[in-house]
Order: sequence, then C-alpha cells, then structure tokens
Amino acid sequence: YFLLGPAAAEILIQRTVDGVQQNMTRLHRGQYFGQRHFITRKQQKRNATATAITNVEVGCVRSDQFHLWTHFRTYLLMKEVPMLRTLPDQEQRAMQKNLQMQEFSDGDYIVRQGEYGDKFYIITEGHAMVIETIAHADGTLQDVVLTQLYEGHFFGEMALIYEEPRVASVCAV
Repeated sequence: YFLLGPAAAEILIQRTVDGVQQNMTRLHRGQYFGQRHFITRKQQKRNATATAITNVEVGCVRSDQFHLWTHFRTYLLMKEVPMLRTLPDQEQRAMQKNLQMQEFSDGDYIVRQGEYGDKFYIITEGHAMVIETIAHADGTLQDVVLTQLYEGHFFGEMALIYEEPRVASVCAV
C-alpha cells in the first residue's frame, strides 16, 4: 500500500488492456494506491503500473504490518462500497466511527430471509454464503446457494433502503 506525501506530487496509473497501455488516472498528494491487496488479503499480481511524473515522496506499509491499521483498512473497505463512496468524507468518517464489528462462526446466520433488516454489513474478514429458501408446491423447502461473499463485499442495504423483509439469508462459512 502506498500513500503520496504532503508535497505537490503526481503519479500516473496505467494498465495494459488487450496489449495496449492505457492511462487510468492521475494521483496527487494525499491520495493512495495499491490498496486492493490489503482489502482482499489475496496474493495477486498488480494490475496497474504507477509512474512518478514529478518528484514524489511516498509512504508505504508492508503487507505484514497492514493488519495493524484495522481502522484504516475498514475505511478502505467502505470506499469500495458504491453507495458509500459518493458520500462526503465527513459522513464517511461518521459512518466509520459508528461501525460496530461483529464476529460470526462457521454456520452462524448473519441475516435470515424474511426478517426485517436493521443493519447493513461489510465483510472485513472471512466469507459467507447467500442462501435463498424456496418453498415448493408440495410444502417442502429447499435452500439454494446463490453466491459467495468475500472480504470487501457488502449486503443488507436493500432491506434498509426499501424497508422490506430480507430476500435471502447470509451464513458465515
């Protein structure tokens, strides 16, 4: 993870798409890059190249130390949520301040289909399954796994926005 220092600086982020180098964005002082690895905690190749256009002072955090930055990591996770990304920084900080961490064990249901929701969740560690229970005409119920959720994924926002029961269950695995 890299953070551009306080002095005036500019870095060009480029990515190769179909063999052609494309300019993605320009970063300036106080902005950051390289966070995807820390959000997902997966070893993966970098998907872009960062090139200094001016003299640049960069602070960096090694991957083995990033876990110490739990609050900052949570801030980065929140920045990845589309509906939170557009909020002013002050509102994002207020949301982060009020964020309550909860731990769930393997097999624990985080939310259940049919319940009214009063919380929105961002997975900060581990993963979960989204399960829909389908009622058949003969009265039997069948659980169908719709998808898996991993670190950085979020859920529960629809029940809050529309004030309707949850359409699926989410279970920690």
